[in-house]
Amino acid sequence: MKLAIIAPIDNLNLTEKGDIDMVLAHFVEQDYKEYISFYTQSAKFKILDNGACEGEMQGIEKVIKTACQINASEIVLPDVIFDKDATLKQMYNAIQWLKDNNFIARFRVMAVPQGNTKEEWWQCFEEMHNNEDVNTIGISKLSSPHCFNKDITAARLEITLQIKPKEDKQYHLLGGSCNVLREIVSHPKWVRSIDTSAPIEYGKKRIRLDEAKDIEFKAELKRGVELDDHCIVNENINLIIKSREESNAS
Repeated sequence: MKLAIIAPIDNLNLTEKGDIDMVLAHFVEQDYKEYISFYTQSAKFKILDNGACEGEMQGIEKVIKTACQINASEIVLPDVIFDKDATLKQMYNAIQWLKDNNFIARFRVMAVPQGNTKEEWWQCFEEMHNNEDVNTIGISKLSSPHCFNKDITAARLEITLQIKPKEDKQYHLLGGSCNVLREIVSHPKWVRSIDTSAPIEYGKKRIRLDEAKDIEFKAELKRGVELDDHCIVNENINLIIKSREESNAS
């Protein structure tokens, strides 16, 4: 499994041990120049998120403007948290816009299933999975536990153990939790990648990932790592890299 480490704006160097990048569209839209410069220069595979998880959802036109600016590899289509019908409507409208404006072949396209129940989530997933214009399915850390009434890790493991992967699709885990070490080693081999800020955000609270409990807090990506916290942040990054290496070697 490939790994994207999400770091605060002041600590983007901490992403370097990741295999790929996860770029947050709203930070580019807000014109954080160091952030834009860092990811524009990155030669890694770059996923451009749409900001829905952070409550900063960007429409397809803004996403594409940003994708061109940073030379993204893959874009996340607009989605509406917990709303299957609105998400599918957004997906079809965005895909049509991409076709009308000759962008459909320029970037890989990720769609994110949403719903308010398990049944709605699977219905949304199937429609996306069967759409030839969708290259990647993103499995959200918000909709999965909500719909499956389990914690993030248990919900997503239930999902990936039931998916019948297709050769023309890839699969990405959107976000990580305190159990991200377990997720990396437990999912099927065909799960392509995961992005997470957990090593750094838990480290900022002086919590080691291998000792972490699931506590409710939002990532504070505008607040950098304090000098005294760098040691545990680096330990957490090494822990997640070790899990990735164990997963890839098994």
